[in-house]
Amino acid sequence: MTENKGKQGMTQSGVAEFRSALQDFLAEGSILQRMGLQSGDLDPLGQIARNDLVAGNVDAALGGFARLVMVEPANADYQIGLAEAALAAGHPELAMHSAAVVIAERPRSPVGYFLSGRAALAMGEIEVAIEDLVDAARLAEAAGDRSLASSAQQLIALSRARS
Repeated sequence: MTENKGKQGMTQSGVAEFRSALQDFLAEGSILQRMGLQSGDLDPLGQIARNDLVAGNVDAALGGFARLVMVEPANADYQIGLAEAALAAGHPELAMHSAAVVIAERPRSPVGYFLSGRAALAMGEIEVAIEDLVDAARLAEAAGDRSLASSAQQLIALSRARS
């Protein structure tokens, strides 16, 4: 992973700063805790939002995941859903922000890098897209996720063809 990710990508130091700020926010007590809920209590709502996304109800999915992220911002699954919905709705900048949270929360997971790469590609940030997708492919291969590794490789080829 390179340190220079450009203006839209996340560097390792940027991820560390983001993680620190997120931990400071959560130390004050999240909205979830203030509501007397625990992590996972809202997962059924996440499933509804995911079902909306699969059914093509992109706006409903985007709104559902956005509300979930507001209540539990460190929940990587909600952030993944928000990033996917944002990409489907044509909001790559929002997807990039959610992907950054996923990378901060799950730095060894290929999913955050894959989403970040897709968002960067949608924003025309080809070099950033390639860097993130290379990281996604490497991490997916290490995790034995051949499907995600293959998807990342396909997007790398597409990105290189655009550059």
